Amino acid sequence: KVQQRLQDLVQYVCKNGVDEIQLDYIRFPTGGKLSAAKFYFQKEDSLLSVSDSLYVFRNKEDIIVDFIKGLQLICKDYGVKLTADVFAIVAWQRAVDVSNTGQNIRRITQVLDAIHPMLYSSHFNSNFGHRENIENEPYYITYQATKLAQKHSECKVIPYIQAFGYRVNYNEEYILSQIEAVRNVHADGYILWNSSSNYWRALRWIRDSKK
Repeated sequence: KVQQRLQDLVQYVCKNGVDEIQLDYIRFPTGGKLSAAKFYFQKEDSLLSVSDSLYVFRNKEDIIVDFIKGLQLICKDYGVKLTADVFAIVAWQRAVDVSNTGQNIRRITQVLDAIHPMLYSSHFNSNFGHRENIENEPYYITYQATKLAQKHSECKVIPYIQAFGYRVNYNEEYILSQIEAVRNVHADGYILWNSSSNYWRALRWIRDSKK
């Protein structure tokens, strides 16, 4: 029912003139006791397998890809681009992260125009990548994650970069180093993100750097 509601919403906005749909964090839950979680599709598959001994059980990746494919058909009818956000950690495509989120970059990017890895160094655990102060190494996170996402992707990669001060030394250098990383890895652009929608400082720093 939720998927159908979202499909109806996408069709409605496509009809009314938008030029792009961006799916925000299309993934399965990653918090809590995941080993105890039972999802509707798993129950459905168990019932179907009773009457069909050859039935192939689906995984989280299958559910996400099939849902995106349905939206892609709608968007194509209206000439609307379809993009999606993914967890930053998913850029590494470790089996545990793909299994938990269902975000297989290669599979979903076959049916998307772009992906948007959300690359906030504040959200990485200390010592990630054996870096002692990873929160304040935005160039490293942005460069590495974008490069890895590009490696796995079959569409454009346009990362979100951090434009807020949570857990980091937020200043002009912090913003500009992320932009430098995006440019050095030849990404297809970037999007600033500030949870309070306060972009003035970041935009002023970017403007002043071009003078």
